[in-house]
Amino acid sequence: MSALRKTVTLIIIIYIYTASGAFAAHQTDGYIGDMRLAGMAGAYTAVANDHNTLFRNPAGLGMLQTGTIGTMIHYTDLHQSSGAQFYEPIVMPQFFFTGSGWGISISSIYDLNLENGGDDEDRIYTISKINNVDLGFGVNLGMFSAGAAIHASKITEASNVNISDPGQSDFFADFFQQVFLNDYNGNNHEEGESVLLRAGLLFDTGIFALGAHHDEILDVMAWSQHQDLPVLEDLLKDIYVGVSVRNPRLDRYGRRNILRFLGALDVDHIGCDDHRMLRMGVESGIYFTDSDRIVLRAGYKEHMPRIQDLMFGAINPSQGTVTVGAGLEITALSLQASYTMPAKELFTDEKDEPRFGISAGFVF
Repeated sequence: MSALRKTVTLIIIIYIYTASGAFAAHQTDGYIGDMRLAGMAGAYTAVANDHNTLFRNPAGLGMLQTGTIGTMIHYTDLHQSSGAQFYEPIVMPQFFFTGSGWGISISSIYDLNLENGGDDEDRIYTISKINNVDLGFGVNLGMFSAGAAIHASKITEASNVNISDPGQSDFFADFFQQVFLNDYNGNNHEEGESVLLRAGLLFDTGIFALGAHHDEILDVMAWSQHQDLPVLEDLLKDIYVGVSVRNPRLDRYGRRNILRFLGALDVDHIGCDDHRMLRMGVESGIYFTDSDRIVLRAGYKEHMPRIQDLMFGAINPSQGTVTVGAGLEITALSLQASYTMPAKELFTDEKDEPRFGISAGFVF
């Protein structure tokens, strides 16, 4: 085993067994991470062309041509259009490394979910945390690639945690002490661990791509406890499929295309009525080089409990969610932002709290 592989293995072991992690996402589709994906409503299965492929289709690792190393922090929160002192953030610091055919990500997710509390009293929260390690490998077979990834997490959740109101001077000290230092003033402190196996396939011509991904092909921890292999019905629940199309990197004269476009469509959880989701996203921008760019994004997602609605295109915008986003990548700096809101706000007077998010960091 090479020195690099020994180092990576040691990092994984130390992180899993010493980290005090957290989080059960309370977003509607459970996604927190790079706001590039959020801006495209999560349509990524057949895109799979950056470090996010570790989580959304490890087959993309086989298509990566160069290595990257980066550190990012992702943040999402309820949009406070009403001006109320209401605070429900999700924060995710992340370190990742990807090479041609493999990659690793180490991240932590910190989530505050409000239980109760008025304007003139301290808020009571459920604090969830997850420390994650994702290690994936991909094999390039020409236009085809296949990949698999192991996802390990250690989870901590504490309910009935008292944190000062955001308007008070001691809020940030209170937040740091209880959220990041695990010094809870609450009850019902619970912990758990999870180890999952993910797998994916990708067919990419350079202009058109098809992808398939299984988010939980095997729950290693559950299988070891119950000694039962997953049945076919359960395997079908977590299949993702997607298609994408983009203009080529080079034009017919061999010059780099400065204006580039990417469109993607995904269906998540095909075999599960409760979680089946249709996702559509577009990304378009100016590419100064292959890595330096300014882009705009938009997306739409909708829960599809009936498979026949998906088959016949019975989309109901009043039940869906729209997203917009933007990205700036110059030299090593990466900035991504997204804004998500229920589509019914465009058609009715009913208002829900939308979410906004930002990702910032350095990628080399």
